[in-house]
Amino acid sequence: MANRINNKNSNKWHALDVQEVLKRLGASENGLSSDEALRRLEKVGPNSLVVEEGINPFRLLIRQVHNPLIYLLIFAAILSIFIRTYY
Repeated sequence: MANRINNKNSNKWHALDVQEVLKRLGASENGLSSDEALRRLEKVGPNSLVVEEGINPFRLLIRQVHNPLIYLLIFAAILSIFIRTYY
């Protein structure tokens, strides 16, 4: 039962003691040594996010407006302007 609880909490880093986290990461309070940092950099690569292509603002607008309810609201607005103009 204790093993099951231990496995259940293994991914909850926020609930662990600082020393336990350092132990699991293989680090110290002073950080990694230069050799260890270089070894991890070669093993896992740089700690960076992949930059994806941005969303075209015009395409985003079209996707948001492409909805039958929006068409109904636009039609109602145009009809309202037309009625106020001629009546």
